[in-house]
Amino acid sequence: MRFFHCIVVCCLGGVYAGLPCLSTRATDLKFSLVSQRNENGKWNAQVQLQHQDNRKWDVNVDQKTIECDDKETIIVIANITASQEKKCQVPADYQLLDGLGYYKFHPVPKTWFDARDTCVKECAHLVVINSQKEADALVNLWKPYPSLLSGWMNEWAHIGFNDLKTKGQYVTIFNQPLKSTGYNKWEPGQPTHPDTEFCGASSRRASTLGDVGCDVKLAFICEARSPSQEEFPPCD
Repeated sequence: MRFFHCIVVCCLGGVYAGLPCLSTRATDLKFSLVSQRNENGKWNAQVQLQHQDNRKWDVNVDQKTIECDDKETIIVIANITASQEKKCQVPADYQLLDGLGYYKFHPVPKTWFDARDTCVKECAHLVVINSQKEADALVNLWKPYPSLLSGWMNEWAHIGFNDLKTKGQYVTIFNQPLKSTGYNKWEPGQPTHPDTEFCGASSRRASTLGDVGCDVKLAFICEARSPSQEEFPPCD
């Protein structure tokens, strides 16, 4: 169980919040405090708690009244417990590549965004290539699928980088500069069409990089962390 202790303080004549309730992940809990003075001049305050996962949350609320700078102060204390977050397990159909991690080649074409979401649902992420060794290993994942699509689309798969935020500044799905990944080998002539192609792909032939339209449906490659790493990415 994970435990959070939160305090919301309300004073007559105004409302303010003191929120010493920081968790290890900023997205665990979101608090909002809405206050409004009614027609009789009294303040009404509503505290809202939001969380974005499927764990069971138990909330116990208590309050007490004290004097604060000669004003009556109401302290609302919320004790919140949540069940321990489940860690992801490598899906059974992921392939272990020696010394690298677990990977899955998805032959059913999807847009870049749908591919990204599919990987996340599998407790993985669109692959980020970090070395020439990894690039060479990914080429082997293509071999069972010699003919998936027609034309150039048969030669490319979505992977985890883009320049959606700033044109020409390529970052990974973790918002790290592409040049910092350890692998930045582009296919000759790439990138192209900077005004219409913002999502990353790798080639069948050599895992060299290219840019494609985000709405183009291509095969894609997901990557899950290896057992040597601390834990798998959290499931959505």
